[in-house]
Amino acid sequence: MLSLEAYDENTSQMSYTKLIQTLKKFYEEKKISKFVFEFLDQNGIDFFQFWEEIGMDMVQIFPKREHLESLLEKNFVIISRTEDAGIPLYFLKSK
Repeated sequence: MLSLEAYDENTSQMSYTKLIQTLKKFYEEKKISKFVFEFLDQNGIDFFQFWEEIGMDMVQIFPKREHLESLLEKNFVIISRTEDAGIPLYFLKSK
């Protein structure tokens, strides 16, 4: 759920700055508990905020579904997959 908020489908990128903003917003809206927020804060938020402060937002790039599947199909048969773009799970069989 949080990753989808920070994901830009046009560029296939997930911005950690947007992810942190979403975490803070969800905490303020009481959608996540103080315990969970503090755990995430102690285990990553500070690290990503450091990169943001020096002007280097950490971005993770995910391949588009078509590209990922073309790579998978070189060595596997795709038996099934989830239709949820945020959680691309595949059940594969070797060729």
